[in-house]
Amino acid sequence: MTSLIGYLSASKQALKNLFSKPVTVMFPAEHVSLPKGYRGTPVLIPEKCTLCMKCERVCPTGAILIEKLDKKNGYFTIDIGKCCYCQECEKACNFDAIHLIDKWLTASDNKEDFVTKHFVQRNGKKKEE
Repeated sequence: MTSLIGYLSASKQALKNLFSKPVTVMFPAEHVSLPKGYRGTPVLIPEKCTLCMKCERVCPTGAILIEKLDKKNGYFTIDIGKCCYCQECEKACNFDAIHLIDKWLTASDNKEDFVTKHFVQRNGKKKEE
């Protein structure tokens, strides 16, 4: 009797799926809209960074690395291959220097594509490497 109930339940679901709209899209020709509050790739705004290292300390996966050369200069590295998109770095930054953007197409077969490295100078001159 239970196998008959299971069969009927599965048949009902199959008929329902047969007449409903597909959930999948034809990627890459079609894209789904991202929900509000989506947390994507973290990016640095070097002009705002003070090398305070708060974001590095709160990052649970070690995706952020800050190498200070001296008191005013250093390298800021983000490895999105390690990032879990938790938004803790953005919350910890008092200077609005790091944000999670809505970029989600990050697939690559090259490990170096996941790493962004910025040279930060606190005296006002910034450049990206």
